[in-house]
Amino acid sequence: MKKMLALLTLVAAVFAAFGADLENRGGGRKIAVSDTLAAAVTPEAQVEFEWKCDFDFPVRYTAFSFTRKGDNREFFIFFGDTNAVTWFLPGKWYTVRLPLTGLKSLSNETLKPGDEVASCNFWIENNEGHEAAIAVRGLAVRPEGGGELRLDAEAEPIRVWPRTDPIPVKTGKQFMFVELPPLAVNDGFTLVVSGCTVLGSPRGSFPALPPDELTVHPEKINYNSAKNCVEMSFPAGKYSEMARIWVPLLVDMGYAKAERMNFSVVGADGAVVSERSFHVRKADTLGVHLKKVPVAVWYFTGLEEKYVPDFVEQLALSGVNSFYAMDGELVGGAPQESGTVHDFAMTRGYTVGTAFFASKFMEFTNGASLVEMLDNPEWFKRQLQDYLLHLSGGKAMNLVVYDAETGAIKSGDRVVGDLSDYGFGRFQTYTSCQRQFFREDLTGDARGMWITFNCAVSNLMARLSGEAVRELWPDAKFMVYSGYEYDYGKKRDMTRERYAVDWRTMGDQNIDFAAAGYQGAMDEISHMNAVLDGRVKFMPAEAYMWGFDSNQTGSVYSGRMKIRLVEAWLNSGMHGLSIWQAHVLDPSALEAIAGFTRFAGRVEALAGGRVERGPAGVSPEKYRQNVYILRNGGRCVMAAVNPSAEPIQLEVEPFTVEPVTVPAYDTVVVECPADAFELSSRPTI
Repeated sequence: MKKMLALLTLVAAVFAAFGADLENRGGGRKIAVSDTLAAAVTPEAQVEFEWKCDFDFPVRYTAFSFTRKGDNREFFIFFGDTNAVTWFLPGKWYTVRLPLTGLKSLSNETLKPGDEVASCNFWIENNEGHEAAIAVRGLAVRPEGGGELRLDAEAEPIRVWPRTDPIPVKTGKQFMFVELPPLAVNDGFTLVVSGCTVLGSPRGSFPALPPDELTVHPEKINYNSAKNCVEMSFPAGKYSEMARIWVPLLVDMGYAKAERMNFSVVGADGAVVSERSFHVRKADTLGVHLKKVPVAVWYFTGLEEKYVPDFVEQLALSGVNSFYAMDGELVGGAPQESGTVHDFAMTRGYTVGTAFFASKFMEFTNGASLVEMLDNPEWFKRQLQDYLLHLSGGKAMNLVVYDAETGAIKSGDRVVGDLSDYGFGRFQTYTSCQRQFFREDLTGDARGMWITFNCAVSNLMARLSGEAVRELWPDAKFMVYSGYEYDYGKKRDMTRERYAVDWRTMGDQNIDFAAAGYQGAMDEISHMNAVLDGRVKFMPAEAYMWGFDSNQTGSVYSGRMKIRLVEAWLNSGMHGLSIWQAHVLDPSALEAIAGFTRFAGRVEALAGGRVERGPAGVSPEKYRQNVYILRNGGRCVMAAVNPSAEPIQLEVEPFTVEPVTVPAYDTVVVECPADAFELSSRPTI
């Protein structure tokens, strides 16, 4: 990354000034300033202005847009991508030079000579959860033209995963991933840390840990009692050429009483190269273990064996009771024989599982046609059982997941599926058409038939896979994971087309659990559950952060994630919950899981009953969808959920006498008479 957004050369432009200096504060994903131009302008000169911010988190991208006079069509320049791409220091003014002729509309149209623009917007997009202010001043038109868009930025500072300030910490041991910028210290350096004890630096395989080529480990770890800090020495290396430098640590925060943590990089000559001080926030990561409801994490194998117990225990203490491996026990293609998450979790009585993909299964078998294998069920099941034993290293699993994402037609009309001569021949037979189809017809008039055929293939694969799993491990459960059931709205048939899964038929293939994710809207989750209701238990998949190779920044508000888990669980029928990529779950994420399990523990006895959302009689009406009614075995509970940063007050007739206050990012549970509530109408899609 080094210097981000340093200099881009583009075409010259003109720009008229904002009416006055502007400032705007906001939260969520977009923070913007907007104004009408003092006079309409044409793209024949250059503009400069300055902007500043009050935040110190990375932004996803910076955007400038202008509306064309006459038709109000908007034209854009985006700088950045979908990840955080740069770092700005709070309170510092940054200079921008901007060309209008580099702008494009969403339909890829550019401004033409003689076009005039009449208004403008400037915004930054950040990761959801941050509140920030931006200000713009000093726009000046330079008629001589020129040729650049310039947006100055600072080199990235020291960061601690998930790149938030304050750093969330918990009592006792936790994993901590320190991220350093490129360093001009190729002769070696010392990393000095205060506020914790460093117990070691875990090694392992990506993505269980950050990428190996970007990771360094200390040669020596020394606690300096005189200075009350830890000093870690690193050997000589090409640190100035590394895009980023990860230092994985296992630390002990004691009782987590420190108010700040300080990090500094000291060169071989004793000079401080980089330093940063962070606030510390203590996270409450102690949850409860649910007896009926799976709370699962997906993990990648490869963590150094001596650190596995700490990895499992910190998750288990938050309430996790199930551990699912993405690629079995394989590290570098070979099973791990012992000391794995699977082994440690099994000895503690937790559920263990693994996932398989059709593409990797076909690679393992050297098969040319999946359809041909499925046409020979016993042969297919033996081959799949061999593959599962290979994935697990012969270890028994409590749950096996078929990750059904093969698809029929991917984005860009890319045709996928079994395109072998055998597979395409079976498609021809399946259509029962006299006409001969060719592969180029699959994105034309045969498109619908190709999608339907591949959904049927996925159904058969699921049914036979479930039989193979139960024959191999009789007590194991079988799950199918794919996209949400989109049989409505703008995404209609997307899962059928992209993943070759139709849940209305997939749900009849004798599977125990269905799963879908991530970050779906609550109506998508509740609709999926309604489609599967009475046939298959639905377990939504959620995500806190993606992997270490992303440029994401976490939210400082763990309550947002907690409420997300609560709502996803309630809207999916209270059957279970899984969370993606356990290795990136810092104390803030563990706090969210713990908060969810404490809530779920209060109402777990009602799991398996009915969940109703939005009863009649909620006042104010805008909070109606915040209220859930849970019923099972003659028992009725009202659960009010607050996903906002401010407390809410609501009344619910006929039960509540006094208004109920629900704190920010929290829940309130009230026992009710069994017949206390009725829905005036059920939500419809």
